[in-house]
Amino acid sequence: GQGQLRVVSSEDGRIEELPLERTEVEARVSGLIASVTVRQVFSNEREEPTEAAYHFPLPVNAAVDAMTIVAGERRIVGRVERRQEARVIYRRARDAGLFAALLEQQRPNLFTQRVANLPPGESVTVELHYVQRLPHDQGTHEFLFPMVAGARAQDPTAAGESEEDELVEQQVPGTRTGDIDVTVIVDAGVPIENLRSPSHPINQQREGEARATVSLRTDAEVANRDFLLRYDVAGDGPRASVLSSRDDRGGFFSVLI
Repeated sequence: GQGQLRVVSSEDGRIEELPLERTEVEARVSGLIASVTVRQVFSNEREEPTEAAYHFPLPVNAAVDAMTIVAGERRIVGRVERRQEARVIYRRARDAGLFAALLEQQRPNLFTQRVANLPPGESVTVELHYVQRLPHDQGTHEFLFPMVAGARAQDPTAAGESEEDELVEQQVPGTRTGDIDVTVIVDAGVPIENLRSPSHPINQQREGEARATVSLRTDAEVANRDFLLRYDVAGDGPRASVLSSRDDRGGFFSVLI
C-alpha cells in the first residue's frame, strides 16, 4: 500500500522519509485467489550512503513470497531464511558496506524491509509479490488493496544496536503521496455480475461473461483511502467452473461450485 521508505538523519537522529514518486499495482484474480505485484519508486536525494526502512501494510491474509529492491545497477532478490540467521546475514553485509536488505513480518498486516547502504543520489525501486485468498460473502467476492499507511506502524529506524528487537511504535499519518496506478485482471470462472468499486472511480473492460479488467480512472482524483473492488458471482441456481494453470512443477486445476 502506501509504503514509506524511512532513514535516520546522521546529523540529529530525526526520522526522514524518502519521497515516493509512483506506485504500480497489478493484481491477477483467478477464482478465489489474487496474485498481486506492487512496485514503488522512491527518490534518494541524500548525499551519503544510507540505511533505510521500508514499511508497508498488506491485507491480513496476504502471504509475501517475493521481494526485490533495485538501486542504480545493484539488485537484491530476497530469499527466505530463519529470522535470527537472516538478521546475522544482514548485519554482516551492512557493516561490510554492502547493499543489503532484510524483510520481516511485524504482524499479520504490517511488513518492514530494512535496506543498508543505499547509494546516494539514485532512485530506489521496491517490488514485492504476494498472494491472498479473497473474502467471499453471500455470493460476493471482494478485493482490497491498502493505499494508505495505517494509523500506527512500528518503526525500526528509531532503535539502536538491537534495532530488530526494539521496535518503536510511532504515529504514521494516513496519507498517500505520489502517482498510483492500479490494475486488476479478474478471471472469476463463472459469470461476473455488478462489478463495482465503492471507494474509487474505475474503468472496466469485459472479456466475456467471466473475465474483466479494472483500472483506476486517470481523469479522476484518486481518493485517499484503500482501494476496494466487489463483484457478484452467485446466480439464481448453482454454478460450476474449472480453472487451470501450469508451471515448471506441472499442471493444476481448481473446481469452483
